[in-house]
Amino acid sequence: PSSAGWFRTVFTMRGRALSGIVLPFTVINAVSVAWTCAAQLYLHDNKWDLPSNIESAYALIITTLGFLLVFRLNRAAKRYWDSREKWGKLVELGRLMACSACVHLDREQADAVCALTCLFAVATKQLLRSDSTIDVEQLAGIF
Repeated sequence: PSSAGWFRTVFTMRGRALSGIVLPFTVINAVSVAWTCAAQLYLHDNKWDLPSNIESAYALIITTLGFLLVFRLNRAAKRYWDSREKWGKLVELGRLMACSACVHLDREQADAVCALTCLFAVATKQLLRSDSTIDVEQLAGIF
């Protein structure tokens, strides 16, 4: 597998759901800033019961972020295994088509169908990776 574009792949903005999180993220940050300013400016006389245990607040935030991270990772794993399943189905149907061509066509036509089936798999892989070129090594044995 190609790892040349790992950084670009991880931090790409295309296909992300950023529009759905910008507003909640902004509201949470605005409330946090407002609360911090209010606490620093107006709540110094200790008549308000401010949380004195920073660890409990920190633990609450870390727990929430942990759950969010777990749900996101579960979704990513589900997408990964779904895509593996689809690719396996594509390979299975390609083999089935090549076997059928070998049984029902003469040798020259069957060879052409098998070569085109292999080319389809390589071209699909390159399309999914957004690569418009195909290396000659990937076509070794086809032609």
